[in-house]
Amino acid sequence: MTRIGLALLALAACNPPSDPRVDAATPPWAPLSGGTLVTLTGAGFHDDARVFVGGREAPLVRFIDDGNLEIIVPPGARPGPAETLVIGAGATAVSPDAIRYSAPPAITGVSPRDVVASVESVVTVTGTGFLDEDAGDPQVLLEGLPTSVQVVSDTEMRVSSATGRPLLEPELTLVNRRGAAVRSRAFRYRPTAHGGLLVFTQSSPSFATFVDPLRGEVVDIPRVPQPNEPFLVAAVVDGRGEYWGLDNGGSRFGRLDLSTQTLEQAITLDALVPAIDRIGPLYVAFDRITRTIGSLDVATGRFTPRTNTTVTSCIGGCDNGIAHDGAGTVWFAVREVGVSMLQSMDLATGALGVAFPVSPPGLRIDDLRFYQGTLYAVCSDRTVRSVDLTTGATFILTLTAFSQALEVFE
Repeated sequence: MTRIGLALLALAACNPPSDPRVDAATPPWAPLSGGTLVTLTGAGFHDDARVFVGGREAPLVRFIDDGNLEIIVPPGARPGPAETLVIGAGATAVSPDAIRYSAPPAITGVSPRDVVASVESVVTVTGTGFLDEDAGDPQVLLEGLPTSVQVVSDTEMRVSSATGRPLLEPELTLVNRRGAAVRSRAFRYRPTAHGGLLVFTQSSPSFATFVDPLRGEVVDIPRVPQPNEPFLVAAVVDGRGEYWGLDNGGSRFGRLDLSTQTLEQAITLDALVPAIDRIGPLYVAFDRITRTIGSLDVATGRFTPRTNTTVTSCIGGCDNGIAHDGAGTVWFAVREVGVSMLQSMDLATGALGVAFPVSPPGLRIDDLRFYQGTLYAVCSDRTVRSVDLTTGATFILTLTAFSQALEVFE
């Protein structure tokens, strides 16, 4: 052997090859879906190296030199650090946390709760995963349609509400490199900026008509075509702002989704209830079978009369409607010998007041509701009217389609 060969052998004996190791990854993260190009730096890499991240083999490994490998990160099983294993030339290198999988974005809140349907506004979306760890440019969809977005930070975005159908609560979807997040019922499209009355129509292209009696605004709310549409005879809003409806002549009661216009989780009542109002936790209703005013247990569907006195008759047709004035008195519609009348009941005692007729003659009342201190009625002549409780006179606010249910919209 030559002197040079002996010298090289001696040098190799004094400096044996180091064990392979993984020092770092750039970038140090990847989405759970994988696909990110990452450079591993370390030592002792070989051109036949195989790389596993979180127990899954990288679909592509490119040897650059003994200190650098490029890999495509495979899909991950869960967010957080993932073990990186490099195998080559009979040796292995392991790092417990050189690469971590980024959590998908998450949406925790959207504000404000309401936006006006006809006006493009900006809503603030809060959560995580909007910017950091190479989240990239996001795409935001409202009901599947793209809208503009500005990322403020990893935890905040500003999103255009666009314009939408009144009462729709759109689904908001965010997609970026880290994954996707969905927020159902993200916000609500209001008919106007102000409160008013919702008049639920029947057999019409409109699902409802919004009426602001103080400002004279009227907004049509289109119907969503669907099988088994609810035929509402009454509606009531609970303490959380959720709407509930009575259909099938007043024998079924369920949550009314104003966005989808469906009646959900409906229960069958032991009464026939064409009129209902809420007073705190109490639901006051009229039962057509016993012809009495009472309370309705909305969890069980059980009706309990508050008085044994029969309060109405259906001679010459039926009037419906019940409303609480906020001061302890319930007002309801009765009909005697073909004449529409109003009568009161003291909620505490059950004592009935004297019924008096409403005008004009021949009017039939289908529902009642107090709003801002005034009693309003929806009538069979397709009008929405205010009612003077001292004279019984009614005054037309607007015309609408055939309707039987009326409720306040705040």
